[in-house]
Amino acid sequence: MPKNTGGFGNVTDAAAVFYEMEIVPIQQRMLEVNEWLRVEAVRFERPGVAMQVAK
Repeated sequence: MPKNTGGFGNVTDAAAVFYEMEIVPIQQRMLEVNEWLRVEAVRFERPGVAMQVAK
């Protein structure tokens, strides 16, 4: 077990990148259910840890 945990990086940044690279693509695929059903049955909100995306 390392005694210096500083080498693991910033946890918040890592979580934000993980969300964008792994979770968002899964959510986009799951949103296709709305098209199949023709109603909004699935909806997601961006968590606070997510990267800020320009609109």
